[in-house]
Parts: sequence; C-alpha cells; structure tokens
Amino acid sequence: MARVLAVRRQVDVLVEPVGDLGHATRIAGQDRQGGAVEVGSGQVEMEDIGHTLTVLPARRRTITCMPIEGEYEPSQLDWVREQVEAYEASGGTEANTLRDTGIPVIIVTMRGASSGKVRKIALMRVEHDGAYALVASYGGAPKHPAWYANLVADPNVMIQDGPEPHDYRVREVTGDERAEWWERAVAVYSPYAEYEVSAAEHDRVIPVLVAERV
Repeated sequence: MARVLAVRRQVDVLVEPVGDLGHATRIAGQDRQGGAVEVGSGQVEMEDIGHTLTVLPARRRTITCMPIEGEYEPSQLDWVREQVEAYEASGGTEANTLRDTGIPVIIVTMRGASSGKVRKIALMRVEHDGAYALVASYGGAPKHPAWYANLVADPNVMIQDGPEPHDYRVREVTGDERAEWWERAVAVYSPYAEYEVSAAEHDRVIPVLVAERV
C-alpha cells in the first residue's frame, strides 16, 4: 500500500538507488531549516513543491537533514558576537557562562524572519529532561527581543550545549506548562522575576518557548 508523507516545508529532494539493480531507493531531504524526513515505500507527496515522486520498495528509514545553513549575520553587539565565536571554537569549553556570573548558557542558531540569514545568540541554560526553555525576557523591556519573531516565523533551530549542536523545534508554552518552565527559569537566573514585573508594567507577558529535540 502506498504511503503518503506530507512535507510542509520546502525541501530539495534527491532520489538515489540503494543496492543492486535499483530494487530499492531512498529519499534524502535537505531541509533549509533542519529536521528529519521519514521515508519508505509508496508515494511521497511534496506539498510545497507540488509534485509527486514514486518510490520503489525500500526499508523504512529516517534521514536526518542538513543543519541550518546560509549567510551568517553576527550580532551587532560585540560581546554577543564574541561569546558565540569563542563558545563554538572551543566546543563549549570557553565563553559558556553569562559573562562573569558563572551561570551556563547555550548557543541557539536560527534563521532571521526578515533577512533569511543565519543568526546566533547565547541564552540562559534552562534544561529539563533534554528540553530547553528559551525565555524572551529582553530584560523586562516593553517589547519582545528580535529573536522571538525569528522563532515564531521558523521554529526550527539548532542548540549547542557542549561540543556539538543538535536540531530542535520550539513551541511557545502557556498556562500551567509555562508556569512550570518559568519556575525552572527563575531558579537558574533569579533576575527573570524582576524582568517579569517590569514587562507587566508595559502590559507585556514574557514569552517562554520550549525547544525539543527532533
């Protein structure tokens, strides 16, 4: 029976023979945002591209897509740019805390909502069971940080917490789930509590997004 896989992001698809006489094929999806394309036998419908590829019988497998690639636009803030560079160059052994606080950070790679360029930032490391909270506090300012709009536009990110980055997908949490993650965030970085009060004075609720491994 044919199986249909709906891919809702634009991908470049490569079909190549596997084994003798082309009795099996595989599909490798190269996703500009990063992710995974699960393939098998039957038909694979590429919704965004608008054409269908017929696949010969093949063992079901998961193909991990390429990381976020493209032109990198570093932060205009010197200390952010330098921290990202030092963290990545050292495999997370250097520049891995918020300045001299000793509080660990992670590096988040995303795509700019307007420019389409690769952007990178350091955020507080708020981790639980392999997932991370990305707190868009902006120091309690009246508006959200620019990177929040990036993640709303494209929830696919890469997070580096140590030697290598990995693919994650983010979602904004609300209600009890947000309250749980907010408590974890404040436990890591207590000034978040003050930022929440400041943001509320401007009728802003600080967004909390959870990044989960894909």
